[in-house]
Amino acid sequence: MATNFTVIQFQRQHFGNEPGSFNDIEPDVPFVGPAKDFAFDCPKVDPNDTALLLFQSRDVSHTRNVFHVNGIQVFGGLPVSPSRETWNGNVLLIERHHGLRATGNVLHVGSRNASGGAGGDIDDFMIDNVVIQYKTMELSPQRIFDVRCFGANGEDEVDDFDAIRDARDAVNTAGGGVLFFPPGTFIVSDTIELGPNTSLLGSGAASILLAKPNVPAFSMLLIRNSHNVCVRDLVLDGNRALTSEPTGPGNENRGCGMFCAPGDEGQTGLSIRDVIIRNHHRSGIRIAGPNNSENVYQLNPNEVDVVGCRIHDCDSRGVMLTRVTRARIAGNTISSCMQAGIQLVLSRAAVIDGNVVQHICQRDETTGGHGISAANSFDYTIVNNIVSGNARWGIVASGGVGTSPEEGHPMSKRYTVANNICRANTSGGITLDPSTRDGEEPTGVIHDSFATVAGNVCADNTGAGIHTIHAGYVTVHGNVCDGTLSSGKDSESAGIAIVSSRHTVVDDNVLIANKYGVAFWGDPSTVPPNTPEIGHHLLGGNVYDGNNKEIHIGEHHPPIRQLHERPPGDEWGGINLPVKESPGNPANGVDGALYLNTQDRRLQMYAGGAWRTLQTTNDPSW
Repeated sequence: MATNFTVIQFQRQHFGNEPGSFNDIEPDVPFVGPAKDFAFDCPKVDPNDTALLLFQSRDVSHTRNVFHVNGIQVFGGLPVSPSRETWNGNVLLIERHHGLRATGNVLHVGSRNASGGAGGDIDDFMIDNVVIQYKTMELSPQRIFDVRCFGANGEDEVDDFDAIRDARDAVNTAGGGVLFFPPGTFIVSDTIELGPNTSLLGSGAASILLAKPNVPAFSMLLIRNSHNVCVRDLVLDGNRALTSEPTGPGNENRGCGMFCAPGDEGQTGLSIRDVIIRNHHRSGIRIAGPNNSENVYQLNPNEVDVVGCRIHDCDSRGVMLTRVTRARIAGNTISSCMQAGIQLVLSRAAVIDGNVVQHICQRDETTGGHGISAANSFDYTIVNNIVSGNARWGIVASGGVGTSPEEGHPMSKRYTVANNICRANTSGGITLDPSTRDGEEPTGVIHDSFATVAGNVCADNTGAGIHTIHAGYVTVHGNVCDGTLSSGKDSESAGIAIVSSRHTVVDDNVLIANKYGVAFWGDPSTVPPNTPEIGHHLLGGNVYDGNNKEIHIGEHHPPIRQLHERPPGDEWGGINLPVKESPGNPANGVDGALYLNTQDRRLQMYAGGAWRTLQTTNDPSW
């Protein structure tokens, strides 16, 4: 480990209360009075190691004088001089508890009387050539910059922003490296902007960046146009109770834990891992992407991983992603935030996987309050999450937030919602809602989603377990919807509710204790001319138990094609079953299946080990 030194005082000084008392031996020595402070810096000091204080003194009469470094008496104090006639060399040990730092250290020298008091016959003495020799933190080959070496205190007492900025500047000057926060509470009064190739690293929950009280809210970390930035293993605390609310234009971008705003050229390699983000006025993490194109497939890269973070008590979204081109939001716990736990808008190729999102609140007079929500995005998947106790929907897989086609943005397409648990959410479990509006009124246009909703468990939600509205080309397969016995309107009271949608397959689901197991609503007359029409649904293979009504079809809704399904009532007639064409009787018939013999046009069923003819005809039209 290297060493460095700082000259604290290089001119002789006379302490005491008798000016001129040393004129006979040391004329013209400056008289400073009873006490004086000497400020000094120790650049790159290692605060965890000891240092040496070297100086000369003359005519010190007793050991009761004051000799403090950073407010703490140096062991042994100011040594007594053996003779008034000569200068004495001294070496004193500065220990870890003196808290040496890169800037802002103070040596305090004070004259006292023989009893240690500040009055009466205080000691007259001189000191000269005060130098401190200390050990420095050497950079590792990975270029680690410890903020304490640049003067950060980390003791929850003083503003550490300037020291942190100096350390950040050193990282940038070196072309990148690790900006390291050891255990401590570091007070921050302004935004820390990170440059490219920077890793901001803490020591886990013991490394806390705390917003300074009584200042306007600010975003704690800012990343702009910087590739390969990593933030991990520390706490970002916005101190919301003791800082003021952001106001004015763009206030959603102020008061965040992290705000990332790459320019039109985009950025890559942003990784946020194992960070605790709490008590911010706005989003925990807010990422706004490039505006080089309105087509999300032509956006410049904006790539991010948010993994293993704990985000809570933020007065906006937990994680807000806009115009990202590749995102992985995985294994996070998000609770007690506002509007959405995770929100994805105008993005492509996102994976939202294995998060726990709970107790998201709704702002007054808004449509927010969802666990996970996505809008105007493409090629994404929402899988393996647990969303519960949220003010509105557990998962808004499409629409309900964001912009709309009337503003030039298409609704979401090509996505999967699978293997999630949605429980006890107020509006319902999962909705696909690419609805558009003309002012306050719905347009009624059905938007093709090309989506799959599969393997989810939706239980104890107040509204529908799974719900689609104005969505087309959707598969709802293999889900469990349990206990949606809402007293609200019908469309909120079904295990699976298909509303004003088209080409939906609802199959192999388990539907338990709902008002309606599966329900279809929609009036074809409400669909605008020259737009896709309602209906063409296929229903089959579902299991029903304890529902008030197993299948419900609204008054104006077109008929439903059913596969192996009990009809909702006698008035609906027969059942659509699959018919297998065969040139003759197959050698191994499947019990209960229908076969059309293409040679003699006989319709037969194989049942009980025998062929049973249902109809014979020579009419080749069927």
